[in-house]
Amino acid sequence: MSEGDQVIIQAIYNMCSKREHTVINHVLLCDVRVNGELFRDHVWVKKSKVLCDEKFEKGDKICCTGIVEYYLNIDDAKSPKVGFRHIRNVCKEK
Repeated sequence: MSEGDQVIIQAIYNMCSKREHTVINHVLLCDVRVNGELFRDHVWVKKSKVLCDEKFEKGDKICCTGIVEYYLNIDDAKSPKVGFRHIRNVCKEK
């Protein structure tokens, strides 16, 4: 995966954070798969209207698209982490 690639993300919805002290709330996704392959056990993505207003429940399997982005790893600034932005086309899987 390269930065800027659009990917298909499958994950288990865990929760929409309600942190009042941050400007940007996040959504926790678990058992994250990218293009069908296991990516990571969890990832935090920026809260979006579709992720929090669709009333997903903890444990719901979801599918969406996202754009790959790299960000600084607070534990090791020389090793950037891979995350996602522009989460779109979110739907619940059966």
